[in-house]
Amino acid sequence: MRTRCFALAAALALGCGARTVSDDYRDAGNADRVVLPDVEPDRRPPEDQPLVCPTGQTRCGAVCTDLTADLSHCGACGNVCPPGSLCRGGLCVGVLCAPPLVRCDRSCVDVATNPAHCGACGNVCVDGRACVGGSCVDVLACPGGQLRCNGLCTSVASDPANCGRCGVACAPGQACTAGACVTPPPGRTLRIDALLTSNCRVTEHEMVTGDDRGGIAFAGNRVFYTGDTTTVALDAESLGVLARGPRRLDGIFGEVSLGLPFTLASNTTPLDESTSIVDALLQVSADGTPGRTAIPLRTTAFISRTGNEVGIFAGALRAVVTQGTRAWVIDGSTGLASPSVTTLTVPPLGPHIGCESWAVWGVAEFFEGQTWLVYVRDGGTIVRQNLLTGAVQPVATFPAPGLGDMCSITVAPARNRWYFHHEAPSFARAEVGETLGYCDARISTM
Repeated sequence: MRTRCFALAAALALGCGARTVSDDYRDAGNADRVVLPDVEPDRRPPEDQPLVCPTGQTRCGAVCTDLTADLSHCGACGNVCPPGSLCRGGLCVGVLCAPPLVRCDRSCVDVATNPAHCGACGNVCVDGRACVGGSCVDVLACPGGQLRCNGLCTSVASDPANCGRCGVACAPGQACTAGACVTPPPGRTLRIDALLTSNCRVTEHEMVTGDDRGGIAFAGNRVFYTGDTTTVALDAESLGVLARGPRRLDGIFGEVSLGLPFTLASNTTPLDESTSIVDALLQVSADGTPGRTAIPLRTTAFISRTGNEVGIFAGALRAVVTQGTRAWVIDGSTGLASPSVTTLTVPPLGPHIGCESWAVWGVAEFFEGQTWLVYVRDGGTIVRQNLLTGAVQPVATFPAPGLGDMCSITVAPARNRWYFHHEAPSFARAEVGETLGYCDARISTM
């Protein structure tokens, strides 16, 4: 009885939950067991003390966490998601990229310029190539004469926004030529207000010129036309033949305000299919004979015989010759004895009806400080095109049968007329034939 009382008293003295020597002895051989009887619930164990995490969680330092949803340990311990994002399936999601940026990995990038994500996430530009427009390109791949401006290969010899070098912009009304901003020379006002179909007259000329070729020029009381065999002079009113010239003048045009006929020339040789250099003008006599005294041009124009079609546009104290993206403005406002020539890089001539030779003929307008080229676009439309910008405006439209195959036109401001040539039937003549004619026009000059 005394023994039992002693044992009960000892148990009461130790209290409930107290450890005994036998408890310590048993635990000493069980290193994996975690016993935390004296640790407060909100305290974490030291990191060197074993920690068993529940199924689906991973120990990160002193805590157990779900790597599929923890913003501070998303997918891996210590991987912190950016502010505003969510951790879903171990990936940070929900970050919005402002256009044109797109999300690649955990960053917002511009796939149009980023060499590590060029065109698409993970598409890497190698070997030092640049990412331009979403494509990997060789930095040195621009063609000769071009530089990379704002990531694009640019012809600094002709681009008015990058003239001579990147970022140098020409002023409004200027063209970029040979890397320099150039202002075309001023001109005398000439604007076609209307090309009409009233008071028309036509004539057949094949018997004296041969088949059509294209060259046309107004010259006071005469109009010249060039066929396959020769150039002829016709009366500007009756269209009767006045003279048959000694040769074919492929480069003929007329200064329309003074009514003076000229031909492009190489020194004293009229321009034809065998010459490519234009360094002079020859005045054409009343019978179609080119003069023997050359009127020198201050700048030489070189026409390629293997290049694009040539355009010859007659105006008031000026003419404009074009080929592809090149234009030569022949300006006689300072004196017809030695006209100046301004070489420009311009937009090419738009769609048009071609002649049966190497050129087409039209009108060089000048108004509001701008030069415009007027030509036959198709069988029903005549348009004007801005020399520098390439902008196109309608001048006149013609219902069926329209203009036929008209490719040569010019104007006579003093007579308020426009002159033309065609072979196919048109509004002016229903028959097929080599037709030269004129109709009323309204033309502004100053």
